[in-house]
Amino acid sequence: MKFLWILLIWGLTNGIESARLHTSGHRIFSSRLLCAPKYRTTGKIECQFHLRNNGKQDYLVLKWRTPLDGLRSDCLTVTTNGKKLQYDGIYPKRSAPGPDQYLLVKAGQTVSSTFDVSDAYDMTKAGLYSIAVDTYLEYVAGRLSDVRFTQTEIEHLSSPAVSYEVSKGSFIEGTFSERARPLKRTNQYSMRGSSSEDESCPKLEHFVGVAPEALKLETKKAFEAAVQNMKSAIKCLKDNPAKGKPWFGTATEDAKILLKKTVAIVDDNWHKTFHFGGDECSNETLAYSFHGACTFYLCKLFSDQKTETGYYSKMGIIVHELTHAISNTTDDEHGPIRVQKLAKASPKRAALNGANFAHFVEISHAKVSDHLARFGYCSKEMVDGGQMVEFDTSDTSAFSSYIDCAPKFATSDKIECKFHLRNNGQQDYSVLKWRTPLDGLRSDCLSVTSNGMKLRYDGIHIKCSAPGPDQYLLVKSGQTVSSTFDVSDAYDMTKAGLYSIAVDTYLEYVKGSVTEKAVRQTKIEHLSSPVLSYEIDEKNFIKGTSGQRARTEESVTKGALEDHIFHSRRGQDLKASLKYVIKGGSPDVKSETEHAIVAVYRNIKLAIQDLENDRGRAKTWFGSSPADEPKWVFEKMERVLSKDKITYIIDGRECEDGDYAYAYFGTRKVFLCELYNRADTLIGYDTKMGIIVHELGHAVARRDDLAYGQNACRRLAIENPKDALNNAENYEYFVESGTILSP
Repeated sequence: MKFLWILLIWGLTNGIESARLHTSGHRIFSSRLLCAPKYRTTGKIECQFHLRNNGKQDYLVLKWRTPLDGLRSDCLTVTTNGKKLQYDGIYPKRSAPGPDQYLLVKAGQTVSSTFDVSDAYDMTKAGLYSIAVDTYLEYVAGRLSDVRFTQTEIEHLSSPAVSYEVSKGSFIEGTFSERARPLKRTNQYSMRGSSSEDESCPKLEHFVGVAPEALKLETKKAFEAAVQNMKSAIKCLKDNPAKGKPWFGTATEDAKILLKKTVAIVDDNWHKTFHFGGDECSNETLAYSFHGACTFYLCKLFSDQKTETGYYSKMGIIVHELTHAISNTTDDEHGPIRVQKLAKASPKRAALNGANFAHFVEISHAKVSDHLARFGYCSKEMVDGGQMVEFDTSDTSAFSSYIDCAPKFATSDKIECKFHLRNNGQQDYSVLKWRTPLDGLRSDCLSVTSNGMKLRYDGIHIKCSAPGPDQYLLVKSGQTVSSTFDVSDAYDMTKAGLYSIAVDTYLEYVKGSVTEKAVRQTKIEHLSSPVLSYEIDEKNFIKGTSGQRARTEESVTKGALEDHIFHSRRGQDLKASLKYVIKGGSPDVKSETEHAIVAVYRNIKLAIQDLENDRGRAKTWFGSSPADEPKWVFEKMERVLSKDKITYIIDGRECEDGDYAYAYFGTRKVFLCELYNRADTLIGYDTKMGIIVHELGHAVARRDDLAYGQNACRRLAIENPKDALNNAENYEYFVESGTILSP
């Protein structure tokens, strides 16, 4: 039976990480098809799909893999003359399904859709055809207002076969893929040559559609990285087949052969077109392509992804689509967790599934520093000494997580949810709370979407040092630990609507209990959770994020001087008079902070000149980026320092052990912590002056925390200059590594 492997996949799934297979004798759903008795090859072969809920309660059904989604998957069995036809439709690379991908089917209700069989199955030959539904339907009980997508059910869905006749016409349209393929292969390793120049692939990479030049350059870089990293993946599978086991099971040799075929064709001057946008793009679609075609359709979500690092990178998406276009891979499963389950259940299918190749290349290419940089780990010892961390790519994850939220909130409420982390291993581990909801939302550790759009993290931005033992939490074998967090502290929940939330971060851990002052050897693994949805109703009072509240508070108190503050001016020789307020702290720390503030202004002005005069140093911290790009950040800092009053608050209320300082985007306040108080004022790295530069990068220029530590920031500049430009620490180190002008 088609999709029999799904029985194994869901049979292997435990807890809440995937769907549960419905195996009772009573079928909740039934389906049927209606087609005309006769068509012509010149026309559309339109049929109707009807799905009935035979149950006694309402269900939300996932439209994917059914004709409710059109023919965007192989959900039918189509035969002619006793021969089964191959699916030849679109292959979309998707993110996790959101609530808008589910359709409510009430008890006893029948829902219907119309689809064109010829979009995905070859109807160009006259003859008698037979068609039937043959797929698996995923669903969950309830309605959008109260459903939680933490546990879905799945059952096989079929229909009686329907027959129709197709008679010959003068014009033959063909399937989506046939229309997309501009040429026929002239040999095993070529996709060149066609009947006309208009039909051929472009001679070089070709861009179609509206896209910024920066996105075109990123796409070109991602393509080059995809080819290079596929070659590295082939070598990895050859030298160490065990590395491929989580992704291809026992079929690593098959996977290696397919990758070699794909790379061989690309290396044989294979030409490609990158089409930004496309008729089949949707909110959850990253990209799509067709078998044998040379055009990749890149959707809006593609532009939001990292170029080379992490899952769903631009590089990984291109790997995915290359295997479709060249090697005819399928889309049986999407997402790192599900494709690894596919590898266990059906290795042969995993070695033919596009997402398995994409995620394997992403993870085999990824360096530990890449993952740390992407998720902004605060462990300097770990980041600066990458060899101290072992990235866990085994097929058995030590940890799993899930989130619990109420089904409905008001915008005036706290959006409180619970995070649960389970130790699935056979031994005790100490987990680092940083970068997880165990630490509250002091980092971007979630993926939050609304109406298909990913929400930006708008919480606290912290400069921190290496974690101490108190930053680790012991989780015994089989134990689950939990914490409560408020989503609205860091993600904008001020608009009514339907929201989806999931864990998306990397977890660092060590065997046993942490008692040493410094942890010498840790492991790290990607941590995700099933997507959970909730609804927010409109209310009068709207509670914003911590970033929004900080900006609002600042606008209300702007221009007012608080009591018991230290306020003065130094450096009257400066061309611009600096306005600043220092609150709290000892007299010595206040005096050192005043020296640091004036030094910041002088050395930022010098940094602007050094970007042109010292290109070697600029390359160290910003890679191949043009000098103009970091220059505008420093110029903005200079303008703000010369015109606006900046408030420096010593011993901020959000300070914790291991923190130097913190700030919020779009504000004029810098909060300084205990490690700042102990830092040298001007000499070396992580000085008071440098820390202030770092925090101004957050507050004034909205720079992120993508990497910490000198080595990690240098690597970031080499491997991903764009991220280096967006990393506050790189600006700090550029200033600190130059000639320091004293106040």
